[in-house]
Amino acid sequence: MKILYINALDKRYGSTYRSRNIVKALRELGHVITYIESNLEECDSQSNISVSQKDNLFGYFKATCLRVRAVLRLDFDILYIQKFIPLTVPCMIAAKLRRKKCIVDWDDLDWALQGSLAKKVIVYSCEFIFPYLCDKITTHSLLLKEYAQKRGIRNTSIVNQIVDFDNSQVTEEDKDRLKAKYNLKDKKVLGYLCTLTEGGAKDIDLIIKWASELINRDNSFFLFIIGGGPLEGRVQNLLSTYNLKLNTNCAITGLISHQDIPEYLSVCDVGLIYMRNNLANRYRMSFKALEYFAVGLKTSGKIVGETNRRLAKYINNNSNTMIEQRLENDLKVFINEHYSFNVLTTDLFGIEYK
Repeated sequence: MKILYINALDKRYGSTYRSRNIVKALRELGHVITYIESNLEECDSQSNISVSQKDNLFGYFKATCLRVRAVLRLDFDILYIQKFIPLTVPCMIAAKLRRKKCIVDWDDLDWALQGSLAKKVIVYSCEFIFPYLCDKITTHSLLLKEYAQKRGIRNTSIVNQIVDFDNSQVTEEDKDRLKAKYNLKDKKVLGYLCTLTEGGAKDIDLIIKWASELINRDNSFFLFIIGGGPLEGRVQNLLSTYNLKLNTNCAITGLISHQDIPEYLSVCDVGLIYMRNNLANRYRMSFKALEYFAVGLKTSGKIVGETNRRLAKYINNNSNTMIEQRLENDLKVFINEHYSFNVLTTDLFGIEYK
């Protein structure tokens, strides 16, 4: 089957890594995939195509026009897109004009993650109208699947969130280099992995508040924020508000390669997670928790909804004993059995594409 997969986001967003894994799995299943991603660095003229997209209204409009042109011109049987958002739904409309089938990977209730009322209304409209126009929805959230079915959208399948680090090996030299770079020697490192985007950094203020309280009691603690994105400046200001100083008792790595994540997590003593009990968090499955598990990092914090349903027994879900108690489960085995690349391939194999 010839599939055109369009991801309108770029490497700063967690959804991009889900898209890349889906594309990789579809190719292994024998489908011919043309993959389009915004600002893709490793691209060619045939199977992986980059669309330049700047972070302003004109940049989004121009990139959307380029993606729609690709849908109208390229040879494919099925369009597979990531999310019901203004950057992708014009592509669905174009595909329907060509009488092509359309699959949408609905990974978040995105309207609830937006920062302004205007954005919430626009994205809500997309998520309310366009699920009825696509031929199939895939999602990693059982709650999101149930939400779709309650609205009468029946053709929805679970495609699990997975972690694929390609058996990355971290050496002691790698750890020593990072500890020296970020001043982590003799520190109790509180790792927080996130994309610094509107969706990814929604709860980071509470993580910073927690960490500052611990650091005020014991200055051997160090908050290590692993990730970057468009909100990095705002997060730096938030750190200053809580009297945390970069390279003294906290650090932000900035954007790193996804395959480098195990190396950065290897210097952490615990992985932190916090999910406010709100609509957006209840419907999402935490990617960071799975990445913590994949490297065997003990995880602590607060989880809700879909993440709590799946992972509660593996996370110390008590913010009052964040550091003192740690779970000793074999997390890597759990990931291999339930959230590995093989699981994703099996999920996608079970979908009817014709």
